Amino acid sequence: MMTLMAVLIDGRPVELKGADLNEVLSAARRHLEPAGRVVVEVALDGQPLSAQSIENQRQASITGSELSLTTAEPHTIAVQVLQEVRQGLAAVRLDQQTAAELLQQDEQTEALQRLATVIETWQQAQQGVIQSLKLAQIDVNTVKTGE
Repeated sequence: MMTLMAVLIDGRPVELKGADLNEVLSAARRHLEPAGRVVVEVALDGQPLSAQSIENQRQASITGSELSLTTAEPHTIAVQVLQEVRQGLAAVRLDQQTAAELLQQDEQTEALQRLATVIETWQQAQQGVIQSLKLAQIDVNTVKTGE
C-alpha cells in the first residue's frame, strides 16, 4: 500500500494508508468509528470534492497529494438536516395553499406546477428524515408517531 503525502482529519495529520482514494476513505472511516464521527467534507489538494467527484476518483491514485477530511458528530448532522426539512416544508406551505386555490379556479396547469414543487419537497423531507434516523442509528421501523 502507498502512503499519501499528507492526510489531515479536522486539521490534524493522521497516518492512513491506501493505494487509491477509496482505500484511504475506508481507512479514515475505520479510524473515526471509535470516536463516533463521520466525514462531512473531503478536499484534495485544497479543492473540495463533491460526492460525484469522489465517486469519479475512487480508483485514482492520490500519492503525493494532500487529503483533508472534515468530520462531525452524526447527531449534530441529523439535527441540522431535520431543521432544514422543517424550513423546506414551511416554505412550500404557501405553494400548497395556492395550488388548492388554483384548482378551485379550474387552473389545472399552474396548480399542477405548484403541486409538483410541493411533492418534490415532501419527497426530499422524507429522505431527510430517513437519513437523519440512520445517522442517529435509529431503526425507522421502531419509530412510533402519534395515533
